[in-house]
Amino acid sequence: MSETIEKTRISDEDILKKIDGHSKKAKNYFLASPIFIIGGIISLNITGKEFSIYSLVGIALILVFLFLFAKGITSASKATEVFKSNVVKYALEDIIDNCVYNSKESITEKRIKETGLFSGWNNFHGNDYISGTYKGHKIEISDIFLEQEVERGSGDNKKTVKTTIFKGQWMTCKLAKNLPAVIRLSESSKKGNIETENIAFNNKYSIYTDNPHYMFYVLTPHFMEYIVSADEVAEARTFFCFEKDTVHIAIYNGHDAFEMPARKDCKENFSLAREQIKIEMKYITEILDELLRNDSLF
Repeated sequence: MSETIEKTRISDEDILKKIDGHSKKAKNYFLASPIFIIGGIISLNITGKEFSIYSLVGIALILVFLFLFAKGITSASKATEVFKSNVVKYALEDIIDNCVYNSKESITEKRIKETGLFSGWNNFHGNDYISGTYKGHKIEISDIFLEQEVERGSGDNKKTVKTTIFKGQWMTCKLAKNLPAVIRLSESSKKGNIETENIAFNNKYSIYTDNPHYMFYVLTPHFMEYIVSADEVAEARTFFCFEKDTVHIAIYNGHDAFEMPARKDCKENFSLAREQIKIEMKYITEILDELLRNDSLF
């Protein structure tokens, strides 16, 4: 991972001042930029096909628009970074020991692909990388977005079709030992190569394993009951890959975690914002708590 964010804690008042300063700059840049793009288009239309002084004016105005728009994006990004490197990071430190947080990094594409949990995607994006220890076990968490992009049709009818394959939080946790089996649990209508005695779990998950006997040491009755009910409460779909000394947990909930809050009270009161972040983390930590009950893994 690249250099992580390490800063001395500053007060919530100072955090708010910094965010407001960057946000106001971004707003001013965005408000000013349309004037120049409109002026540039008008100037170029006056010119028509012939090059004239209006052409130069039009090009200059469009360049100013692009400059202002880029400055607006930069200022908005700075406001977000202040929020993430202070509010988000501080909240995570209350949950994860030895917490390292980098908003621009992620679990690598290679590691995601190696799990075999999702196929057909050719676009990858990740951010909000978190690492540390939870109850003595090394964990990593990222926002991950997997997308399939295909070209359909031909000629003038050719178009790009994009399909979301996965969008949510991806977590890894180091187990206490190397497992003698690979076990994948996918919420899918496709049948796996084995079933359990839990009908509700079988209806929800497709199970793939190369060692059916050992699988039952991992999929305990309590864990299967828990994960079926927990998914319904969280309005998410959860996928698992147990392999070697690591479990991957992919939570498909369709949103990015740890973003700037939309609620006005959270924007102005960072204590509320931190509590909201802890709520977002609750589903992840509760799954870990359940896994940690299993002596066959830990």
